[in-house]
Amino acid sequence: MTIGDRQIDIRCVGEGPRTAVVITGGASPATTWRRVQDSAATFTRICLYDRPGYGASTPLAAPMTFEDRAQELHKVLAIAGERGPFVLVAHSWGGFLARSFVRRYPKEIAGVVLVDAVEEGLVYDPAVVAILRQQQAGLSAAAAAARKTGSNASNAQAQVFETGALEAESYWMSSKAQQAPGGFGRLKNIPLVVMRHGRPFPQSLAPLETGWPDAQGRLAALSSRSQTIVAEKSDHMINLTEPELIVDAIRQLAAHP
Repeated sequence: MTIGDRQIDIRCVGEGPRTAVVITGGASPATTWRRVQDSAATFTRICLYDRPGYGASTPLAAPMTFEDRAQELHKVLAIAGERGPFVLVAHSWGGFLARSFVRRYPKEIAGVVLVDAVEEGLVYDPAVVAILRQQQAGLSAAAAAARKTGSNASNAQAQVFETGALEAESYWMSSKAQQAPGGFGRLKNIPLVVMRHGRPFPQSLAPLETGWPDAQGRLAALSSRSQTIVAEKSDHMINLTEPELIVDAIRQLAAHP
């Protein structure tokens, strides 16, 4: 579909009274969530889209704020004919986008699943900021190296790295108010599932790992109707190692009264 001067690729399948919408993490194209979509489509409707720069979606020339990305997603869903109520399923970086969407369109939300999602009190800690900026630089360097090979496969991978680096800019475009715990909005009584990894981050990300359990606890406290699930067999990419846990969470919220 066309949004302004860009193409956005979206795939919605399945049937049900509520529609799940997957918001992938940074540097993660929609294909990394296809197993979740295919399984969830057996009992509800579920949409999976590629943000600008992933898959067949047109790359961006400049970074966007999380608020602008939330508005873009709302337009994509409307043009696709998807009206909700929506169950947002957001991974990592996508957590801030999902919460921006909830804050702007609360009446369209039936539930939220935050899958090892970022949290303000941790992300904007100076030690973690340094790690994230280092990762951002690493993505840019990896993209440049991939471009040098010139093959179609390498260029496609470079595009993913470049998009991930550009998306990281959304962190630094957030206001001071947003960078405080709860700054991206609270969920009040919206049903919420917070899912976190059970296997630790690498030692190089020790400041992240140390603060992660408390950060996930603060996310759970955003709603009066929340629960926390620990993916004991998974690292950060729960969608790849234990997709059935995410599917079960979607099933629960899709059927929630």
